[in-house]
Amino acid sequence: MKNTLVRYKGGGYDGCFWEWNYAYFDDGGKFHDIYSSGCDGLPEEQQVLDMLKHRNNDDNPELFNLNIQADRDRLNEINASTVAQISRWLEEHLGKELLVRCDACKEYVDVLEIQLTDLRDEGGISSSHHGKVCNDCYCIKVCSGCGEYTPGELQGIDEHGCYCEWCYPEKMAEIAPTCKFCDGNEYKDELKLTDGICENCWTDARQDAGSRVRAVIREYLGEQHILIIRDA
Repeated sequence: MKNTLVRYKGGGYDGCFWEWNYAYFDDGGKFHDIYSSGCDGLPEEQQVLDMLKHRNNDDNPELFNLNIQADRDRLNEINASTVAQISRWLEEHLGKELLVRCDACKEYVDVLEIQLTDLRDEGGISSSHHGKVCNDCYCIKVCSGCGEYTPGELQGIDEHGCYCEWCYPEKMAEIAPTCKFCDGNEYKDELKLTDGICENCWTDARQDAGSRVRAVIREYLGEQHILIIRDA
């Protein structure tokens, strides 16, 4: 068995029934214990070989032949933190490069060019990242407000930057005046009245002055605007 990663159910200690453990057989077939824990951990080669002899068709243990692209793709579907940790371990201890796939552009890059995202609580005091993106994809998806990566679309506000769905309303409220009539926040470039009245109220005043507002006080031509007041 060469250049093969073994994933099996180890663990078994106070606070943990089981957790994934990892072992590796390098290009020369030499055994390496990447991570073994608890009473079910297998730090010795013979223990792992004995386990493999009794392997059935389920996913315990699971083998990843790193010479095969399909297996490398399958490995990149597991927990993002784990993939990054395995890649770093192989590089630091064996000088072996294991490229990691970016979730956004799907390109394989060095683990040093990967940013971990989507940190989630795993129960108890543990947490782990479930997302991984390359530096290039990370930089273009960082919110100008909170500074966090967002997998969704950012909304740009001209010279003010790009914002995630949570920061966008806050930034809009900060930079946009409030309409005197409807109390709605409108982007300042969409304000049609010099007196701070939003596009919606401006349109209502022209089309149906009797319902939304009492009257059109005066109307100017060209670049000038109309002023409106609320129905009494």
